[in-house]
Amino acid sequence: MGSDFAGTVTATGSGVTAVQPGDQVYGIAPLGPSGAFAQAVIVPSSHLALMPAALSFEQDAAVATPAVMAQAGLIDRARLRAGQRVFVDGATGGVGEAGAPAPK
Repeated sequence: MGSDFAGTVTATGSGVTAVQPGDQVYGIAPLGPSGAFAQAVIVPSSHLALMPAALSFEQDAAVATPAVMAQAGLIDRARLRAGQRVFVDGATGGVGEAGAPAPK
């Protein structure tokens, strides 16, 4: 239950170089038997991003899914590339707010 989270890395597996203990991160827990409604989560490092300094843990925990959905729509599905122009209609809600600044 729940998938978005934010927190501080306490340990990493061997070979993980993208993050290290002490890093503040946010991300999405894989769907399935585990979730993010817990005091600790174990996730692949590919499911993490470093937290922007300007946001709180609570704000970052609400960013992950909208950001992934915006990228999936603009980059993966629409194949938007640097230099192209895009019109984001009705940029409201989490996905719209994440997607509107992405093309800049």
